[in-house]
Amino acid sequence: MKRTKLAGAICLLLAATSLGTAWSAEIGRATVGGKEVILDDNNTWSYAQAAATAADCKPIKSEVLPVGVCLDPKGWALANLEGAAEQSFKRSDAEYYLMLITEKDFFDLPTLKKALLTNAQNAAGLEKVKTLQDTTATVDGQEFGKIVYQTIIDGLDVTYENYYMGLEGKGSVQFVFFATTIDYPNFRSLIDEAVAGIEVEG
Repeated sequence: MKRTKLAGAICLLLAATSLGTAWSAEIGRATVGGKEVILDDNNTWSYAQAAATAADCKPIKSEVLPVGVCLDPKGWALANLEGAAEQSFKRSDAEYYLMLITEKDFFDLPTLKKALLTNAQNAAGLEKVKTLQDTTATVDGQEFGKIVYQTIIDGLDVTYENYYMGLEGKGSVQFVFFATTIDYPNFRSLIDEAVAGIEVEG
């Protein structure tokens, strides 16, 4: 199977880890009048809308941790990105990717964030890793860390959106979405749909 340049660049990033753009980036959220408002770095705001999973999504479970994700089988396919991901997926209609990275060791949110940014910087070499958003997100009733960052990997400008958490006594998980920075804004609604399909068993 032929791999794209973006998929090849990601293998470079995964090999290093086991653990200015034309679009606006979310810088925070606030509740105003009972509604969640998204604040962007270009001085605009919008109301947050709850995303829904695809109506006919297919559940995919981790074999390492009690987590999984329900993905639209018409839009997503298994991908072979090698590296540290337990499972990886690619959109069938675009160069958009998702990795499920699981580890049996538990790490808290600050430790996970530090490790993933350190690993991203190591993979990027002299290219700077630029953090675009650093916050938390409630996913399936659980608090995840959420970080969006951009860097150059193997000559490609790539943006990552990473949801991560530690499950005490069980391990740690990351759901990492990525695309070229120019394509990332078009990927956003599909990311929200996939995140709505993330499941964490008690």
